[in-house]
Amino acid sequence: MLSLIQRGFNVLREDGLLDFIFETTRYVKQYPGSVYFFFNDFKIDVDSGTTLIDLRSSTLGADSFALIQQLEKDESFSRLYLTVTDRSEFEELNNDIIHEFRNLDLEIEVVTAHSKRFCEALAASSLIYLCNRSSLATYRLLDRNSNRTYTSSFHGVIAKAYGTLRPSKTEQKRSDLLSRFRRELDVQSVESDVELYSRATAETFHPDRLQKFGYPRFDRIRELEAGEEEPVLPEEAKRELQDDVFTVLYAPTQRHGYYEPPFLASSETAIEQIREFLSERNIRIYVRTHVNDERRGLYDDVVDGETIRYAGHSFAPMSTELLPFVDVLVTDYSSIYFEFLPFDRPIVFFSQDHERFMRTIGVAFDYDRYFPGPKIQSTEEFLEELESLSGGDDGYRDEREFVRRTFLPPRSKTFLENVLNTRPARN
Repeated sequence: MLSLIQRGFNVLREDGLLDFIFETTRYVKQYPGSVYFFFNDFKIDVDSGTTLIDLRSSTLGADSFALIQQLEKDESFSRLYLTVTDRSEFEELNNDIIHEFRNLDLEIEVVTAHSKRFCEALAASSLIYLCNRSSLATYRLLDRNSNRTYTSSFHGVIAKAYGTLRPSKTEQKRSDLLSRFRRELDVQSVESDVELYSRATAETFHPDRLQKFGYPRFDRIRELEAGEEEPVLPEEAKRELQDDVFTVLYAPTQRHGYYEPPFLASSETAIEQIREFLSERNIRIYVRTHVNDERRGLYDDVVDGETIRYAGHSFAPMSTELLPFVDVLVTDYSSIYFEFLPFDRPIVFFSQDHERFMRTIGVAFDYDRYFPGPKIQSTEEFLEELESLSGGDDGYRDEREFVRRTFLPPRSKTFLENVLNTRPARN
């Protein structure tokens, strides 16, 4: 009898079924709320007018904010749930934006992830938007309700190489035995053909898994550029950005722990030279870093609050709302330049570590062809370029137009409209 049981376990192990059982048990133990959701899914009817946005941690990003605006304009939606990991942190980080929500014709409720209220909200929602594509994995394992649509988009058009495109290493996909049983996303959106095939190559899956429905953030940016919507910013930030100065946004990309991103200058003498230059010419630089670098105070020693200022999360919760006030964008490899393209204003690519960056991280697209602007590597070049641009000399309009047409093709429908057009056939 014991040998028979042992043989049975061996068969289960060879077929992967034993691992499947262990993996399922681990998931359920980690997220017991998924079981509560499973039973509520039989009791609670899906409401076609209810949607849920699962945020990244407790941060309201550009896509989630833009999608809320679209939901409010669509008369078929009346209730929205926002899922956060820490409600207090969410309210602290997004206090000014939460105030704006009160003016919307949309009932919004913030729920804590994996709580009972969250499970009830998920069961009632007909449209789910995941800011992180891998979120709610256990819930999707148990969800078989065809009246519920799961959607997501990537974290914006990416400029840096990743996955199989990264030169320093090939990122290994994490083995997931449950992936074959988990419900796939109904919509996983990108902005263009070029991005679609780049993503599919980097992540080694078939291009048919992606849809070109765009990003909510780019719908919002087009409205801001056309003057159809007003930027949503704290009042103090908005007043400051309306000062009569030439405004430069410096937004370096994160180095993902490989090394610290350098500033525009590497010495105190050079930084002081930049400050004097800015003061004499009525130019102001705003520094916006990745939220993790901001929390670490990466550039605290160079920000003086006068000529060089922070434009962090408290100043502008979403960078997209800041862009209409910017005269020139300075970055190295950050994908924020894609978001600035619709405004057709100068972009400067400044990098003192170009060879090191290309060797360790790399870019997703040809640097000379798809990064439309002067590429400089020294403080002296930076000041010369700024002098020229503040005087109105802009020689890269054609290059920006080419990249804009390639990555941000014109759209007649918003992200939400495209998603809703797919639902009747599915449901």
